[in-house]
Amino acid sequence: MRFVLGILILAIAGFATARDDGPRAALSGRVLDRDGKPLAGADVAVFPSWKQARGDPQDLLLAAFTFAGQEDRAVARVRSAADGTFVAPGLPVGTYSVRATRADRLRTLEDARVGGPFARPLTLVLLEGTPLTGAVIGDGGHPIAGARVAFVSAAEGAPAYERDYATCGADGRFRAVVTNAFAIATADGYVEGGAEHSIFEGAETRIVLRRAGRVEVTVVDRDTDAPVAGARIMLESGALQRGTTDDRGRAVFAASPGRIGMMVVHHPHYAGALQVPVPRGSPPDDLASADGLDRPVEAGKTIVLRVRLAKGLALKGRVLSIEGAPIAGATLRTAVDFGRPDRFSASYTSGADGSFTWPGLRERDVETVDVSAVGWVRAREADGRPTRTDATVSLDLRMRPAPTIRGRVIDAQGRPVAGAGVGLAGAKSRDTAAVETDANGDFTLTLGGRSATAFPDVGRRPPTAAESRVTAGLDLVEGSSGAIEPPASGTMRVPDIVVRAVNFLAGRVVDPDGRPVAFARIEAFAAGVERDSWNSRWWSTPASGSFEFPFLPTGRIVLQARADGLAPVQRTVELVAGRPLWDVELRLRTAYAIRGVVLDASGHPIAEADVRRAGPLQGLEGDAAYAGAYSTISGDDGAFTFDEVPAGKVRVHVSAPGMRSTAAWIESGGARHEFRLASIAVDAAKRRAEIAEEIEGLEQELRGETDLRRINDRRKRITALETEAKELR
Repeated sequence: MRFVLGILILAIAGFATARDDGPRAALSGRVLDRDGKPLAGADVAVFPSWKQARGDPQDLLLAAFTFAGQEDRAVARVRSAADGTFVAPGLPVGTYSVRATRADRLRTLEDARVGGPFARPLTLVLLEGTPLTGAVIGDGGHPIAGARVAFVSAAEGAPAYERDYATCGADGRFRAVVTNAFAIATADGYVEGGAEHSIFEGAETRIVLRRAGRVEVTVVDRDTDAPVAGARIMLESGALQRGTTDDRGRAVFAASPGRIGMMVVHHPHYAGALQVPVPRGSPPDDLASADGLDRPVEAGKTIVLRVRLAKGLALKGRVLSIEGAPIAGATLRTAVDFGRPDRFSASYTSGADGSFTWPGLRERDVETVDVSAVGWVRAREADGRPTRTDATVSLDLRMRPAPTIRGRVIDAQGRPVAGAGVGLAGAKSRDTAAVETDANGDFTLTLGGRSATAFPDVGRRPPTAAESRVTAGLDLVEGSSGAIEPPASGTMRVPDIVVRAVNFLAGRVVDPDGRPVAFARIEAFAAGVERDSWNSRWWSTPASGSFEFPFLPTGRIVLQARADGLAPVQRTVELVAGRPLWDVELRLRTAYAIRGVVLDASGHPIAEADVRRAGPLQGLEGDAAYAGAYSTISGDDGAFTFDEVPAGKVRVHVSAPGMRSTAAWIESGGARHEFRLASIAVDAAKRRAEIAEEIEGLEQELRGETDLRRINDRRKRITALETEAKELR
């Protein structure tokens, strides 16, 4: 568990932060119902995307596991007016998650852009839903008034902001309009608890909270016994909680009666870190200890834990050039220690005179410290041997000048682009860290600025290994330099890199009556290719039915959409380089069913026969002929059904082991079709005729097919049949 958390912390630590000093713009939009009528009084909350989130990396990580007592943090909150409109002014330009809620509607969540060429007014659709009701009670059976209930989306991959809240009345009851969710409740004096399983709209549920005890944690310096303020504590006792010690070194938690399940205590300036229980295979930390952990928590009572942390070593010195000149702003880091994820993002920066004093280190930390700075090779070249005085280790670090690439990023109008990510693709890319442009659009890439085991994180279309380029990107714009030869020393300046809009396609999915379709699944891929997971893009629509696909190739793009209860649709569009295509409508069709039964020659049902439908609607061409492709197996009674079929005739292919395959055109919505499968012919000539007929049918199915898996399946079947035919000669 802790290893996984550490990896996530590393990932979050690499995200860019919002530029509060940059340009600002307003986010505007409307809140509507499914029929397009305005909804007044909806609460609209705006959250920064992960790439814009500010703050400590561990806080950002734990926000993803936010429980009921930890409200999420919006950067703006507004309410829709009588005409459904809302405006959130003065937001830093960038991408956001926007959530709209109203007590009588299902919550919705959409991504939005503020400022830039792709910013547009946002449409948020709130769907009707059936209220979920329930009660929060104590373990003695009494209602808990004022209990707070959070409903956390149970959908796979749901973001941290997908949650709803309700407050219990005097009778302990709550009401919320939610879909599939986990319900978690908190109340003063009780242990946080939740429903055992996810709950659905319209259900009645009951949450029982147990009386809590209190755990008072006091953190002190092991050597001086002085209180340690700012120590970070994570405690699991009935629920995962986190806190920070105050000026007296104390933090208080509600805890479940019984033994404490897990506790982690650390401080950035202390080498000691308490972890209980100790992970399997890890030695106890001799720089941290605790008193009172053997005492169980009792309901209504307080236990006091005293944690002692040792400061460990302080690394003191200067960052200097080979000639002895001070280097200001250099970053010192230690090697990653997977046993201490609290140190993953730890670093220290040298002062104006190159000096630093970095406390809270261990012997192995001191041994692995290296230093990086713009224009200097990342290194650990010590000036002499480290000297130790008590708990202070003195060590000066020397750096050699690095070759650099400088330049500027501008837009198509020649204006500087701030905050663009710039990196090197090709030779030297693995030891060159990506950087951001400053307010003037300027950047400096340091070759040798990071270890050769790292990978470049900028450049969506890497060039061939034979050439190198400087790449730049920001949100939905990108550009690159011409081919360059990275310098071996000194500074190379590349011509201004002009970023332009990437190919961008956006629109919405609607039903046959023109209303938006939520949870529609859309695939986009280049026309004329055998699509697979590598060359196709997917999108699932929110309640507004909207979708967008950035970074698509120029040329003909095929869009296919489907949704439960409706027949699929296909639309082919033409993308011109740098010209966004907006307002593409995908109108799903009325769905019909195809029903059939698979029998043998004697009329007995054949179970588990393979039944496939594929290819175009009979008599139609192009997008209008698209009918989707699906497969199923017959039941014990030989019956099968295909739902969500458009009006018209589709080709259905049926096969079973030891039987001769057959296919037929079947009218959707018509009577049940009967397939009779005969045994494979024993006579060689008749069998060759059967094989020829089946191959002709498979080749017909391949016409217009673009799904790589289905293409390969049919080709393999054709190859097997051809081999069988040769053996019969």
